[in-house]
Amino acid sequence: MAEFADKVAIIVGGASGVGRATAEALGRLGCRLVIADLGCAPDGTGHDPDVVADTAQQLEAVGAEVLALALDAAQPASAHELVEAALARFGRVDLGVYCAGFHHERALLRGGGEAELERVLAVHLFGPMRFTQELARALVAAKSAGSIVLTTSAAGFFGSAGHGALAVASGGLVGFVKTAATELRRHKIRVNALVPTARTRLTEQLPLFASIRAESLTPGHVAQGICHLLSEAAADVLGEVIGVAGGRIYAFRHAETSGAFLEGDELPSLASIAASWRDVTRR
Repeated sequence: MAEFADKVAIIVGGASGVGRATAEALGRLGCRLVIADLGCAPDGTGHDPDVVADTAQQLEAVGAEVLALALDAAQPASAHELVEAALARFGRVDLGVYCAGFHHERALLRGGGEAELERVLAVHLFGPMRFTQELARALVAAKSAGSIVLTTSAAGFFGSAGHGALAVASGGLVGFVKTAATELRRHKIRVNALVPTARTRLTEQLPLFASIRAESLTPGHVAQGICHLLSEAAADVLGEVIGVAGGRIYAFRHAETSGAFLEGDELPSLASIAASWRDVTRR
């Protein structure tokens, strides 16, 4: 798509999985790329700057122009540093994708303490919030339109056993995306969320992937969905939470029921609430 030629895209978590697939897809479309990745293990530990450097080399080998940074998305200053580096290298920034994350599973009654919770929130909630804020500031200062896609988890909608911290982060991010989309639309900056279902190093051990073909539910499928949300074809799409699982693309929805109307001059009795409960919860 010619519209991506020479645009600058920042991809946080761009050295593996969905982030890398998105970088490859945007690079093929002519985007200049800024990829940031800590190079950590699937559980979020460790730091290997060679990971993002090697990814940049492979992208450059197929013709992409790439700036690689080994940044920790959890650090408060990282988003500002990343946007400033993009502007210094390319003189502009147009698109943003946040794919950083790590695998964390802990039963509610076996919580790992404040430090563990704070790390999950720092990467999966505060990181994308800060990234959106810094990128939006740069776009507004340049009087330029832009598009931002933040990946998140279905746990924010449905919950998931062992993923309480992730559910908190994901639920918070969904609310943030809808708020940011509302505030930034007047600046022609679109913000959307995407829930990926793909075989990556973070998910390949899940039972879901045990019985499916390797070519199913790939990061490449998700990358196509992200590229669509970044494109002009999605110019009227903002504040959405889109799911991609292989060839299936769908939307998540919060909904309220019609409810029950217990009116009168007095407070409703507990018995009347109980008797009307099916109407309260029925869609």
